[in-house]
Amino acid sequence: MIFYGARKIIKSKAIKSLIICVSLLMPLHIASAQKNGTITLILGHNLQEDSPLLELFLKRWANYFTQVTNNRGKIIFQGPQDGTFGKDKKSDNANIDSLLRSGKIDIAFVNLFDTPESSFFYSKLFALPFITSDTAIASHVFWDIANDYLRQEYQNLQLLSLHIDPYTMLHYGERPPIQLADSPINTILFPEDLQGRVVATNHTYFSKFINSLNGTSIDVPIFYQEKARIFTEGHTDAFGLNHSDINHEQLSFLTRHTVFEGIGTPYYFAFNEDIFNLLPREWRKILTSSLGGKNLVDFAVEVTDHIHRTELQKLQRRNDLIIKLNAEQKHRWRNSANLYISDFFKDPKNINDEALVVIFNLMQERIIQMEKRATKTR
Repeated sequence: MIFYGARKIIKSKAIKSLIICVSLLMPLHIASAQKNGTITLILGHNLQEDSPLLELFLKRWANYFTQVTNNRGKIIFQGPQDGTFGKDKKSDNANIDSLLRSGKIDIAFVNLFDTPESSFFYSKLFALPFITSDTAIASHVFWDIANDYLRQEYQNLQLLSLHIDPYTMLHYGERPPIQLADSPINTILFPEDLQGRVVATNHTYFSKFINSLNGTSIDVPIFYQEKARIFTEGHTDAFGLNHSDINHEQLSFLTRHTVFEGIGTPYYFAFNEDIFNLLPREWRKILTSSLGGKNLVDFAVEVTDHIHRTELQKLQRRNDLIIKLNAEQKHRWRNSANLYISDFFKDPKNINDEALVVIFNLMQERIIQMEKRATKTR
């Protein structure tokens, strides 16, 4: 296990000379833009056009960037809208991450769960159930641990924000009576209820957790018509999806929802580090400090909570059955996660990685400390 401390910054003539040399090799879209007094940056993402995160987070950030640079900074989006990405979530996000690290794009917004299993191995621990149901606490612990101990997972990146979306639901529905019995599916309330169930989810460790409890996990397809097909044909009992997917018209037949506040989806928002260091100094200070007075992690938390409340209200207006787990149920899920991480990953047949347990325990300790402080201040 490698713990990464703060990097030493050495200022010298040699380093300055190196920066000048590197600037000659910088991507053309930056070099050419600087000649006429503007800098145009490419931001890669895999969010669909109707994604609230695209509109409320990325586009607002891009507008703010242009505003605070007095229109000298411009953002060009590359995503599903222009055909660059959008065919396969895992390969798309892996490609976006690779393009960012190689400097072929300048900025990226990446869903870590839509990356290959071997990528972001430690960061994905936040998928385990009910580590916390507080977006702010989860996100700040994620930010601190990633910067203190997980820098290897973010090599060549200048992180702007890390945040956790802890609002996953399991979605059920009435299957067509022609294919299967038309009785409603029993709701999953406790860990043991996963036994014998097939759940579609792309959350790496939640998938392993389901399998460890004698359930079966399968991947969620990217296209909504495929999501609908695997359910109506009886390939899955439930979907583990984020709060906004379920409101898509092609999934409107899913009418029973168990709200799991605590199965997190981690995102990173970052610059290529070399490109970031070539930006004007005053821009670098602005970009790493705030968005209209808000820390970018806090801004991401605010947007995520707003989206969750809005989407939940839509489900309520549809008169869907929404079941929020109570304190006892959350406690049982959390205990199961603790047993899972301590036993499953120590088994040589699985992933024998002591560092994983250390990081998980550290994550738990910090979350519990922050929850206690939050309780005292209320």
